[in-house]
Amino acid sequence: MRVLADFDHVLSYHIFRHYQQSLVLDQERYLIEVQELRQKIELGEALLAQVEGRKVEPVLLHHDYLAYGYQCNNKCKFGNSFVNSNGSRPKSHKTSVPDLAIGYLIYASKEDLRKLNKAIKTRFKVKGRVEHVSCTIEELTSFVYDYMDLMKCPYIKENIHQLKLLNIFLK
Repeated sequence: MRVLADFDHVLSYHIFRHYQQSLVLDQERYLIEVQELRQKIELGEALLAQVEGRKVEPVLLHHDYLAYGYQCNNKCKFGNSFVNSNGSRPKSHKTSVPDLAIGYLIYASKEDLRKLNKAIKTRFKVKGRVEHVSCTIEELTSFVYDYMDLMKCPYIKENIHQLKLLNIFLK
């Protein structure tokens, strides 16, 4: 590089930049591989805990208002879960939690989630208090994210890896 720099600074610079970028890309690739391995280990530990009868809770974001959706019996179930005045979630939503790994889970404001529920019912022609729609989970998930983005509603997606852990822990 020093000899090349004496004769052609521009070429020397481009070779150096190319070398630097390849190192950065290699580092990013290794970090992604390490993260994937860590997630596989966590899933393995969760399965082991389940077999041994130990209860270990996954770390979910702690927000008061969430919306969820999952597939069951050729229909999709969707709904909201709001924290009660006593600080806990309704027990009826706890039965739904194990299946969240195959759907979506988002956190947003209470008002935005109520509007989302109404939009889902309008879009999929659901009447009354029914929370089942005849569609695939991909269609429902796509609609939810598109609606939230279109309406510019701030929301947070729960990490799908955490939902897989939650699915294992609550079986």
